[in-house]
Amino acid sequence: MFTSITEWSRRYLGEVIIGGASFHSIMGLCSTEGSFANLVRNGWFGSMNPGYTAASGETFWFTFTGLALLGTGFLVRSHLHATGTLPASFGWTLTIVGVLTSTAMPASGGWLILASGLLALAINRPAIAEASSPSPVVSPSQSPLPPVRNSG
Repeated sequence: MFTSITEWSRRYLGEVIIGGASFHSIMGLCSTEGSFANLVRNGWFGSMNPGYTAASGETFWFTFTGLALLGTGFLVRSHLHATGTLPASFGWTLTIVGVLTSTAMPASGGWLILASGLLALAINRPAIAEASSPSPVVSPSQSPLPPVRNSG
């Protein structure tokens, strides 16, 4: 069992984002208004040039925003697995976007973005410096980057 929201967030935040992103993309693909199938049927290349309907544009961006978020979820899961932390800027960005989205459009997924941002911030609380958590510091011998050479 999890002893804190921080521990739960470290384990499941990536999955929460992946789940939300998958739902987002599926809803876009299943949209009847501005059907994604119509976009494909009318010819993919240039299908979103001037003259497309607002519904088609919404379907297009709804679907592809979900796919971008899917990549973000995979990155979060991988980064948490490797380091146990996330950059604070990531948490703050999601939190700010979540506040702006959910206040401008309360009946939306903005609340899930806000919750994800708050969970990301909880991961990096100073009180979590536990001996059992993985260190966010990678030793030079473990770094995938080549060593830096001083030129003088």
